[in-house]
Amino acid sequence: MKRIILLLICFEIYNIGNSQDINSERKARKEAKEADIIATNKALGASLEAKNFLLEMEYILDASGNNKKLNQMLNYIMIDSTSCVWQSESAEIFTDLFRYVLKAEGRIDGWKLEGNNNHTSYFLQFKMFTDNGLYHVTSSINNDKTASGTISGVRDSFTYSGRIVIR
Repeated sequence: MKRIILLLICFEIYNIGNSQDINSERKARKEAKEADIIATNKALGASLEAKNFLLEMEYILDASGNNKKLNQMLNYIMIDSTSCVWQSESAEIFTDLFRYVLKAEGRIDGWKLEGNNNHTSYFLQFKMFTDNGLYHVTSSINNDKTASGTISGVRDSFTYSGRIVIR
């Protein structure tokens, strides 16, 4: 009987030590994950602040309310300091001149970037002044670099979703 009690006590001591190791390992993994998220968010925020990124559009919401899949390599807005390029794979960029174009180039103004309290997401708003017209762009950007928002011109607007690529 004493041997069984001694065996149970030894087993319990082993269990306590093992659970403490598991808990410290979980805590270390959690801290490493939080540090990685913070570093990713800082890099994303710095890129957005520096106005040096690419907004790749993967889907647009068409007039009938359906999602249309896009080639993100051919449908993007490139922001570089004060200039911008909006590229489309087909002539779908509406203009103030009652025509559609493949590319609109110009400058940006009215830049407004806000991060939430935890900096896990950002809200971006700016204007694109191009030869083809004025466009208002809004975007919600998550910490995983996914983005969604709207592009509005004088005559038309559409909703998009995609991702941010840091350059």
